[in-house]
Amino acid sequence: MRHATITALLLLGLCNARCSDDSDGPAGPGSGYDLALTSPFPETLSLNDRLRTVVLRYEDRVNLDGRGTRCTATSLTLDVTSATAASPAAIDNANRCRLYTAAPELAWARQRPLCVGAYAIASGNLQEAITFCPQPGASAVRFEQTLSGCGGFASQRLAQISSVDEGVEGDAVTDLMGNVEFPSAVTITGPSALPIVTWPAEGDLTLTWEASGATSALVRVEAATVTDPSASPVIVCNPSRQGRVTVSQSLIAQANFRSLEARVRITSFRDREVTAAGSAWRLSGATSSNLTLQARR
Repeated sequence: MRHATITALLLLGLCNARCSDDSDGPAGPGSGYDLALTSPFPETLSLNDRLRTVVLRYEDRVNLDGRGTRCTATSLTLDVTSATAASPAAIDNANRCRLYTAAPELAWARQRPLCVGAYAIASGNLQEAITFCPQPGASAVRFEQTLSGCGGFASQRLAQISSVDEGVEGDAVTDLMGNVEFPSAVTITGPSALPIVTWPAEGDLTLTWEASGATSALVRVEAATVTDPSASPVIVCNPSRQGRVTVSQSLIAQANFRSLEARVRITSFRDREVTAAGSAWRLSGATSSNLTLQARR
């Protein structure tokens, strides 16, 4: 871990401000512009895909009452050896939303995980090293870890991440270095700015939010307390425009969500690409907020 920590400190010295090769990305009042990319979290995997993605996330409204924050690091680093596809129960192409009877990532078969060795993450007063080297044959689900703090994720909207030679056997990534930039915080404005509201009696659910600097976004609607994710419906939307998406009445009805307490999670991503270990890596800074929709009685 010593090498990873040293690298993070060096990166802080080199990149106290945004480095010159980082574009400013989309600008604007916080909503209404076209998003260039789709979410960094895929719903299906194709044979011979090489996923090289790291997402650092600042999440507001962690708890069901709308209180609390947390920051996480998510790694999607694997080689796809067999195609997987979770079949949607219903699709709304107009709004780029799909209903699944279970979380689509649960359909992933065993793939070939990549041994990263460790990630060194630096931002503000946050200096953290995370070991990531799955055992051979391990189930290839995304790896997520809560960080000890949020550093400058929200205030500076900047972090540095690296993976060098930590001396870990099998380490396949020894030259990853890059800046991670974040969009502004997600502020949910509709159907309410409150953290807890009741499901509208009928019709579509129009979700609106404010955030600037995003290149992609993701909206998920699922049961607020999921005891069995393999048997809990979820609606996944990849909005084409920042700040607004409509979840259709037909998807809501098929999921029977109005009778449930549901959690709406809205995430904005700011994506960039670097090269490491001979592959393109997607580094994403994410900001996220939640809305709890209470069941109609």
